[in-house]
Amino acid sequence: MANVEEIVKYMKKGGLIILVDDEDRENEGDLVGIGAKMSPENVNFMVTHARGLLCTPVGDSITRRLGLTQMVANNTESNGNKVHFFG
Repeated sequence: MANVEEIVKYMKKGGLIILVDDEDRENEGDLVGIGAKMSPENVNFMVTHARGLLCTPVGDSITRRLGLTQMVANNTESNGNKVHFFG
């Protein structure tokens, strides 16, 4: 565990952290990095070892412009998350 200041400093240098959700939410950990500081090595590490989706916040206007559609037609996500995909 580290304090917020240490985490931000580390991430500004391109470091990845594991951010853990609350047990009452998804109860999972996510690798998180600052988008502008992501390197090809970080992306490779994430897709190779975390074996999950790479996610980024994107506004509705951008998803419409790029033609991104939601992964599911009927989103029942209790936290209101929207997930889009290229297709």
